[in-house]
Amino acid sequence: VSMARKSSLKSDTLSCLTIGMKIDDSLTKAINFLDDPKIPRKIVGQTCERCDLADCKERACPPVIVNQQNIEKLKKDSLAEFLQQ
Repeated sequence: VSMARKSSLKSDTLSCLTIGMKIDDSLTKAINFLDDPKIPRKIVGQTCERCDLADCKERACPPVIVNQQNIEKLKKDSLAEFLQQ
């Protein structure tokens, strides 16, 4: 279930909310028609900024947060390796 609206912070952008359900055995037992091939399924991350899916066709903006987290991890790992020498 998704919805989009004009952002209250920036008038020239949209804000969206998606509520999803993890498809597992429990959900499959609770929703009898879940295996219906007519129901579309999509692999999702979080927000585009936090999503590290490389092959996402719906990406609305770059994964800036996950990129920054990767850079920080690389810096920490490099520093730890340097200090162990």
